[in-house]
Amino acid sequence: MRAIKRNTRIEILFAYKPELVSMVKSFDSRTYNPQSRTWFIPIQGARLALEKLTRQKFIIDPEVWQAIVTGK
Repeated sequence: MRAIKRNTRIEILFAYKPELVSMVKSFDSRTYNPQSRTWFIPIQGARLALEKLTRQKFIIDPEVWQAIVTGK
């Protein structure tokens, strides 16, 4: 379970678990790519989402935290 930076978005990767899908669906402006089976959220405004992911034991890449701090 990871969150990685992809340009101006954060890609959220995890094996299917209904409770995790429900959590990610609660994030503002989330999108889903059915081909890669991954979720994305915009970096801007993602701090609360990342805090939730951290509590669920996701590994957050350092680039993601840096982007949250700098807004880029």
